[in-house]
Amino acid sequence: MVGTIGMFDGVHLGHQALVERVCAVAKAHGDSSCIFTFDRHPLQVVAPERAPQLLTTPAQKRALLHSAGAEMVEVLPFDDALRQLTAREFMLMLRDRFGLKALIMGFNHHFGHDRIKDFTSYQEIGVTLGIKVERAEELVLDTVVGTVSSSAIRRALAEGNIRSANIMLGRDYAIEGHVHHGYRLGHTLGFPTANVEPDMAQQLIPLRGAYAGYLNGMPSMINIGTRPTVDDDGHLSIEAHILDYEGDLYAAPVTLSFAHRLRSEQKFPSLDALRSQLHHDLDATRHLLTP
Repeated sequence: MVGTIGMFDGVHLGHQALVERVCAVAKAHGDSSCIFTFDRHPLQVVAPERAPQLLTTPAQKRALLHSAGAEMVEVLPFDDALRQLTAREFMLMLRDRFGLKALIMGFNHHFGHDRIKDFTSYQEIGVTLGIKVERAEELVLDTVVGTVSSSAIRRALAEGNIRSANIMLGRDYAIEGHVHHGYRLGHTLGFPTANVEPDMAQQLIPLRGAYAGYLNGMPSMINIGTRPTVDDDGHLSIEAHILDYEGDLYAAPVTLSFAHRLRSEQKFPSLDALRSQLHHDLDATRHLLTP
């Protein structure tokens, strides 16, 4: 088996290139490919106060890794027992439990309780265990986006830079959730919305504001915010008005993806002013999402 190890949060273009390399090496040797990942971010165990919000749910991540070409995805429980393994013990476990013969490491990836930093040491451990260790190349897209990483994508989303985030992901950023009852203000304004509750509380929500995107593949005008024009009770809501749609999605599982940022969150002097802005947002959404 040829494998690689990592959190793979987001399964961005860098991750996809790494998976492709694993698959290519496996095919060249007539072997199978496997991605070893974790059920939670390691910092949730090591330093919970520093654990980041995540870009993908476990189900999203598994599906994306398979789409990238991985034959198998093994999700390892990151607990205290796994945390205490040295790099050698971890590689030995993968060899004995899963038949690992070759390990492709991300360009900046490190693992093991002994915190080995230099790549040569991993190769030397591999020699003693009969595991060939190779390092993948860093993926740099251009001078605007720079190095592709989960951290860079989180920063872009937190700043509302959906374009850069989507470029690094190789797709539109998406949240999985369910539709629940909201305040029904959208109906009053003439813009009925589906109120989306994310399935995973740790999933990162983009910066507050208006976006053009898709709900279950249907073109939608999306708003993230605390409804400052109405009551601003501090509760963050995610609402999507689906263009030219009159159905009911209550309690339905949905995927909400973000294609373009329209504007920042604003407090309007009246509901009429808000309604007028929503018409402008709708026109912009229709223009941006029309083929």
